Amino acid sequence: MKKTHQYFDMNRRSFLKSSAIAGALVIGTYFAGGAPRAMAGVLAKPSDTAKRANLFIALRPDGMVEITCHRSEMGQQIRTAIAQIVADEMEASWDKVVVIQGKGDPKYGDQNTDGSRSIRFNMQRLREMGASVRYMMQHAAAKRWGVNPDSCRAEQHVVTHTSGKTLAYKDLIDEALSITPPDVNELKLKSRKEWRYINTGMAHIDLNDIVTGKATFAADVREPKALVAIIERPPVVGGKVKSFDATKAKALSGVVDVIEIPAAKGATQFQPKGGVAVIAQNTWAAWQGRKALSVTWDDGANSDYNSSNFKESLLETVNKPQAHVREKGDATGVLASAADKLVADYYIPHLAQAPMEPPCATAMYYKDRVDVWAATQNPQADMETVGAMVGMEKVKNQCACNYARWRIWA
Repeated sequence: MKKTHQYFDMNRRSFLKSSAIAGALVIGTYFAGGAPRAMAGVLAKPSDTAKRANLFIALRPDGMVEITCHRSEMGQQIRTAIAQIVADEMEASWDKVVVIQGKGDPKYGDQNTDGSRSIRFNMQRLREMGASVRYMMQHAAAKRWGVNPDSCRAEQHVVTHTSGKTLAYKDLIDEALSITPPDVNELKLKSRKEWRYINTGMAHIDLNDIVTGKATFAADVREPKALVAIIERPPVVGGKVKSFDATKAKALSGVVDVIEIPAAKGATQFQPKGGVAVIAQNTWAAWQGRKALSVTWDDGANSDYNSSNFKESLLETVNKPQAHVREKGDATGVLASAADKLVADYYIPHLAQAPMEPPCATAMYYKDRVDVWAATQNPQADMETVGAMVGMEKVKNQCACNYARWRIWA
């Protein structure tokens, strides 16, 4: 009897739906109210009719405001936080804000999302971007009414004159964009007591989409022409392939090719770790192909690495006299002559980085470019890495952050 096999492409969306139907999905999270309808969609696309006011803000004819997040969303709610800052200074109504995931582009400056720097390094300019649009709206209304701008107040998507007259932001877009905001040193930012969204706990704008399976992650990307690659990696960091036999793997139905990935040169850092990639028409075939590989490894310099020995070497090093970066007083002498001493060594073992979303990427290679979708903290650095690997080092355009689509052009 001929055996047949079925496999299902169970993605995040399907899993959540089937789990919910079975009544087995329990999510321990707090919803601080549903995210506004306009904010839905982790990857909301910019409107073709939106008019850009500045680097972070675009205005749609219907009054919706597109706020660009140029950092990677990694669960720290940076897309929400950046929108809060800009919308607050702009006096935008929260339900009229759409967050657009920004392109990986040097014009944004550093986009490396780490070190808790997104707000620390950007809050001031984000406030300035929002305040400049508020200024433009306020002065556009004053110009139309023929009054002093100081007699107008912008608040919650509306400019109001002291007489009671009002104009909605959407009715002032063209006039506002013709006004040049002042230098940042002359721009009036809101005082802390006037903050509406900043420093306020607000619902994660993407939370509903994430828990209902609507959010798109790098693993959800599906390109009809793309093949699937699964990699057999060195068992030891710094190791490399000594030899491999792909005969059985290539004989399997669905396997297209088997390719050796060169080992990293020098410090590993963010380089590909090397190994053997099985290229197939689907995930199942790639998995089976990897199982069928026969690989002999050269474990390299870390072949005799031992966690216990490494711990001992750290303790030995930390208890040796160290170089002084700054000296004030005689700490060494005081400690040496102290009658009572409290000494403690603190040690943390190696911990596995095991994110819920396995890092992955989809790449489409063309004659003049490579399109890449990836889970990344640093799209600009990734562009340089991939560009150098494929011989397309000049970058003309790059897109994206946590779920990323960016391009390398020849």
